[in-house]
Amino acid sequence: MAILKPRNRILVLRLSQEEYEALRTRSLDRGARNLSAFARSALLAAIARTDDEGGPEWLGDVRRAISDLHDVVGHMAERIDQMVLQEVPLREARKA
Repeated sequence: MAILKPRNRILVLRLSQEEYEALRTRSLDRGARNLSAFARSALLAAIARTDDEGGPEWLGDVRRAISDLHDVVGHMAERIDQMVLQEVPLREARKA
């Protein structure tokens, strides 16, 4: 994929080990190409949300928390579906 705008600016920030692990885990969960791409995307999305939605800063935190919960519930639903599909053949085998 060609880069339309050169990325020639660097942002440096410090994270605690816990913050880094949370960022890394979320990056892997979302299938990001790498940690930098994920962080850039998240930062730009946060800026866009603030510009589009306005409101107090804490409201953005609430929106992100709800979005995170939505993701977790989605993963749980997928896992439950997998477990149910695995259980059905076992139940049928027990009847035979």
